[in-house]
Amino acid sequence: MEQILPLVMIVDDSASNLDVLNQALKSEYRMIMLKSGVDALKIIDKKLTEKTELPEVILLDIIMPEMNGYEVCQKLKSNPATCDIPVIFITAMEETKNITRAFEVGAVDYITKPINVAEVKARAGTHLVNSRMSKELSTQKELLEVVVEERTQQLKETLEGLFNTNARLVEMMDPYTAGHQRSVSRLALAIAEKMGVTDNDMLTTIRFAGLLHDIGKPRIGPFILGRPGELFESEISTIQKHPQEGYNLVKDEINSPWPLAEVILQVHERIDGSGYPNKLEDEDILFEAKIIMVADVVEAMTSHRPYRRTPGIDKAMFEIVSNKGKLYDSGVVDACVQLIQVENWWEKNIPQAQWV
Repeated sequence: MEQILPLVMIVDDSASNLDVLNQALKSEYRMIMLKSGVDALKIIDKKLTEKTELPEVILLDIIMPEMNGYEVCQKLKSNPATCDIPVIFITAMEETKNITRAFEVGAVDYITKPINVAEVKARAGTHLVNSRMSKELSTQKELLEVVVEERTQQLKETLEGLFNTNARLVEMMDPYTAGHQRSVSRLALAIAEKMGVTDNDMLTTIRFAGLLHDIGKPRIGPFILGRPGELFESEISTIQKHPQEGYNLVKDEINSPWPLAEVILQVHERIDGSGYPNKLEDEDILFEAKIIMVADVVEAMTSHRPYRRTPGIDKAMFEIVSNKGKLYDSGVVDACVQLIQVENWWEKNIPQAQWV
């Protein structure tokens, strides 16, 4: 197969200079030869419109009528479609200020006249190779990013399956909270999306921390969790240790790029400092934890517990609204209320048996 020669654009208002460059380069390049910077930009615009081949290197004079080389180069560099084309100035201007100006507008090289054919060929060839290597690296980078994204998504799906399994195991220890962690995760994620959260890492943290937020409960034991009747102070104190137990477990066993352990530790904090286990206040609580704590309260108040009657969704709404800005983040509460009272998210997404 015949090799296609690289395409070079040469712009110089001197016919003799164009002829010298043509003779020097014609055996190694295909050439577009122009006497005006304005014409050069018109040709480039036409190629972009028609999606035809762009020059791989541009050799550009500085002093030309209508538009000088600096202006031409600036326009090329300001366009994302042409900014990576190497521009080499070939000019009789030798002053340092002119050379400096050339690099300031984006040129990759500067050759002074009279034209040295060997020098032009060598420099054009070097910048052509560099440009092609840069494009190849960019392509490889894009392909690698696609592969990494695919692998990351597979990993997330695997982790979600494992965390769902864990949630089911925790619920086996406490059958009265069956589905609780999964429902909290779904509601918390819906709240985050309603609030306009688009950061993938933050959404992943909310999804997974929601599924794991009660992972410390098995350390409490089934006797307290399943005992009917009002809990004693000592039993409440024991139950309140589960965020710390969950934090310790996740921190030790799961090497996560997301702050899962920290969120699990903070789910039962309150923004006025009245929560547990560390009585953190507003600015010390992660945003993800603020979302999950509201979802956790709403879900818990619509589920049966052996030690209390089910308050129901209306009382759950009253709880978060009446304590908006005191116990719970105002923006999170507003988003949750919008979902449940306006958009009927609860009835549409949570099984009927789980809400009252």
